[in-house]
Amino acid sequence: LRLTPVLLLNNAHILKSAFWHLIIGVCCFSSTLANKVDSLQTVLASLDPSSRLEAMVLHQEIGAECFRQFDYANALSHYKQGLTLARELADETAQYDFLNLSGRTYFWMDNYPAAMDFYRQAKKLEEDYAISPRLQINNLSWIAEVYISMGNYPLALEYQLQALQIAERQED
Repeated sequence: LRLTPVLLLNNAHILKSAFWHLIIGVCCFSSTLANKVDSLQTVLASLDPSSRLEAMVLHQEIGAECFRQFDYANALSHYKQGLTLARELADETAQYDFLNLSGRTYFWMDNYPAAMDFYRQAKKLEEDYAISPRLQINNLSWIAEVYISMGNYPLALEYQLQALQIAERQED
């Protein structure tokens, strides 16, 4: 593969995304767990306002790190901001991811109605967009987990069976 100016221009968005992933990786690798969120927020604050894709990626990274540190309120705040950016960018897969991440966070906060709301919003996206089967299976499994936690085993089984059906179709 020979890098030409035309090839670089045609793939500028990929190179830009790779650059930001590299920056995120350096920030995350070079900082301690306690400083990781601060480092990522510094990078986020330094972004040009038009860098919505990079900001969306950073919100997901910061939210995930807050989640790992059991700082669920800040995780949700970043997931909400990322979801807003994903909607502005019309990135259905990112929207789906942010909805699921928010649902998972509410699940771990034992707020099952809020978790279910986010999982259902994600499921609604499946009706309008081509969401990967792997993501659909994940979403259905989390819906089942919420129903298990609420003691509604018949509905939990129903959603797990739906996930199984999708998985079996993928084997064909």
